[in-house]
Amino acid sequence: MINIAESKGDVITKKTAQAQGSLQVDCEADIHAYSHAFDVIPNKFSASALELFLIQKGLTEGRSLSTTWGIFSAFKDLWKNA
Repeated sequence: MINIAESKGDVITKKTAQAQGSLQVDCEADIHAYSHAFDVIPNKFSASALELFLIQKGLTEGRSLSTTWGIFSAFKDLWKNA
């Protein structure tokens, strides 16, 4: 979970370091699966894609915390009821 007191730069640096050792997209099948990360039925890339999307909206674009929670809740509901 992201600490509210952390600066945007600290969060980006930490997430970049974590991403270097995590999921790697290295073949056509993975690229195809990643392009369907936000489909009704989640796949192995859905969690990381949602995390990146939330970081983009919340930190990079400066959206409010309630917007970030709204996006998260919408996908949680979508995938829970799939």
